[in-house]
Amino acid sequence: MLAFVSIFLSEILKIYQGIFWTYRIIDVNGIIHRFTLGKMLLDALNIKEPWYDTHASL
Repeated sequence: MLAFVSIFLSEILKIYQGIFWTYRIIDVNGIIHRFTLGKMLLDALNIKEPWYDTHASL
């Protein structure tokens, strides 16, 4: 049982890290928005800031 929980938590952390880095790169205050060319690229590709409901309840 403990091995299952450990595997489950490691997979959840991998997913969360992906979400976190997406925010760090594409977010309004992210890395790409610091540069004019980055803003233009996101606008041209119509890429919007992703939104994940990490505080959802059942």
